[in-house]
Amino acid sequence: MSVIEKFSTISSTITKLFEFLTSSEVVKDDVEEYLKTVSAYNQSAKNIQSILLPYLFERTINKKSIFQIYIENTEIKDKTELEIVKSLENSFESVFEIKKVLKNGFLFNNLLNEKDYNVLPLVKMTNFRNVIAGQYVISRIFEHENTFYLIEIANVYASYQKDEVYRFAIAKLLERPELLYIDNIEKQNEIEKQINDFAVKFKELFNTDELISDNKNVDELIGLFNDYCENANEELKEQVAQYLKEPEEFSFFKVKEFDSQYNNFLENSMGGFSSHESTYDVGMIFDETSGLYIIPFWATLKHGFENDYKQIENYSDCLKSILENDKIPNTILSRLNNEYKNFMSVTNEILEKNYTFDELVQHYKADFLTQKIFSPTTVLYSSEIFTKTISMIEDEEETNQPQTGKKVRPNEPCPCGSGKKYKKCCGAN
Repeated sequence: MSVIEKFSTISSTITKLFEFLTSSEVVKDDVEEYLKTVSAYNQSAKNIQSILLPYLFERTINKKSIFQIYIENTEIKDKTELEIVKSLENSFESVFEIKKVLKNGFLFNNLLNEKDYNVLPLVKMTNFRNVIAGQYVISRIFEHENTFYLIEIANVYASYQKDEVYRFAIAKLLERPELLYIDNIEKQNEIEKQINDFAVKFKELFNTDELISDNKNVDELIGLFNDYCENANEELKEQVAQYLKEPEEFSFFKVKEFDSQYNNFLENSMGGFSSHESTYDVGMIFDETSGLYIIPFWATLKHGFENDYKQIENYSDCLKSILENDKIPNTILSRLNNEYKNFMSVTNEILEKNYTFDELVQHYKADFLTQKIFSPTTVLYSSEIFTKTISMIEDEEETNQPQTGKKVRPNEPCPCGSGKKYKKCCGAN
């Protein structure tokens, strides 16, 4: 099949998918609800296609993708068309730097998975006259027969917007950690090796794979762990006990800092959990398959299985927050189920269901059964873009700090002599 024929087949397949969205009774109600949500009624056919692009690639109905629904409800006679539909289903959106503008496409560098891609757009290059090397783009690409195709460029950023783009890229990683290693088996292997190494370090330092503190002290425990991973100093073990804090009372409540937008979450993360106004218990857990998890209200959650959960304020919301959090894996639920014989009876009572454990996992954690998803914290440890961004923030803080004869890093003792870290003392101003 020639290049022109491939382009034609791909374009016609995409057209059929959009025709399915606008004409099939199977998805009609859901499409109309989506258009109502985005206020997109009475648009031209061309505009509707643009509006429905995120719907096509990101929407699921009863845990099925639009592509799966299309295959089930359409008589696809052409094998190539079926292969293209499956290729489109495996597309991914990412943040790219444009390295070169080529005669018939682009050389992209994926800021998330750290790979280069030669991509061919499905429309003429004249549509991208204002897109130049050095810019950044939010784009969706897919692979078919060893060639990558550009589906769309959703946003374009100038080279001087690097800081904003990097922050957005990290937000995407927190939202979907797998974007770091999708289509990059070397990076996945690197993360898995790091998890194995860190699991050993975690148990060496804390003598357990799970511990409890509160948000005012967990930053120090994370810091000790980071230091121990870099330099396994035995003296660090002696500091652990002072930061372990069992909660005096158990309750669940909303923490406003968890609702931060991507444009300021980095500053919040630099300040750490201790900068949050409220005090709450926190679990620090190392899962040997997916990495480090910091789970707020972990002790409160466990207390409900050890005692009468009905005596704990907002306990139902506490349990649901764990079940509905798409960053907490099925293995964390397995940990609870193995530790508490009443895990399923309490859970079913709260949910008003009659799930088996496998059914519970299938309902809430199905994604973890079909793909490798590491913890966001673990992913950030391995991300070049995160390391570069944190360095940029630290350099800015160093530039703005008072002159004391030497530079002070945010996690070093403040030169004023308060005993606090610089970022929590003079560096916070």
